[in-house]
Amino acid sequence: MEPESQPVEGKTFTQWGGETVKIVRIEKAQDVPLGATVRNEMDSVVISRIVRGGAAERSGLLSEGDEILEINGIEIRGKDVNQVFDILADMHGLLTFVLIPSAQTKPPPPKETVIHVKAHFDYDPSDDPYVPCRELGLSFQKGDILHVISQADPNWWQAYRDGDEDNQPLAGLVPGKTFQQQREAMKQTIEEDKESEKPGKLWCAKKRKRKKLLYSHRNDGTARLMSPSWFSP
Repeated sequence: MEPESQPVEGKTFTQWGGETVKIVRIEKAQDVPLGATVRNEMDSVVISRIVRGGAAERSGLLSEGDEILEINGIEIRGKDVNQVFDILADMHGLLTFVLIPSAQTKPPPPKETVIHVKAHFDYDPSDDPYVPCRELGLSFQKGDILHVISQADPNWWQAYRDGDEDNQPLAGLVPGKTFQQQREAMKQTIEEDKESEKPGKLWCAKKRKRKKLLYSHRNDGTARLMSPSWFSP
C-alpha cells in the first residue's frame, strides 16, 4: 500500500452550505502571528489587512475581504475579533481555512517607496486600545528610526525598526502620522477642558500650547518629526 500523501499549502474551491468557498492551507510557526488582521461585519469575520513578511503574505493564499467561516474545523462566524486572535494564537502547523472569497477584484498594489522616519515619541502597542492587533503592533522609543514600507492604511502604517529587518521578517503596525495627530489633539482638548473647569480659571485666558512633533522627513532620506507630526522624515 502506498502511504497517504500529507496535505500541503495550497487552495481549492468547493461547495459548502450552498456557497462556493475557498479552502486554504497555510503553515504557521508556533508563537508567530499569521500576519493578517480581521474585522467584524455584523456576524461575519473578514480579513482586513495582510501584513508584509508574514505567513499570510508569503503564501499569497489569503486576500483582504475574504470572510473566514472556519479555521481547523472551528466555526468563526459570530465570534468577535479578540476571540479569533486568541484562537489563532494557540494554533501552529498546517492551518486549514474555509473562506468565502472576497467579491472585490483588487488591482495589484502599486510599488510603494520605503520612507525612513525618526520617532519623536514612545509607543507601546500593549497600551493602545485602538491598534488592530496588539501582537502585530511595533513598539518603539523616541529617537528610533523606522522604515515605513506601507502606508496603504493611512491610520496604521507597516514598518520595521532600523536594524530589525533581518531578525524580524514580519512588519509591525505603527500609528500613521495623521491618525496620531488627531489622537493627540483630542487628548489635548480633553486636558484643556479639564483645566478650564477648575475654580479660578479664566475662560478668556487660555494659553496657546505648542504642537508636538510626531514624525518628520530629512533631506538625506531619514524622516524627522515636524510640527505637528509624530514622525519626521
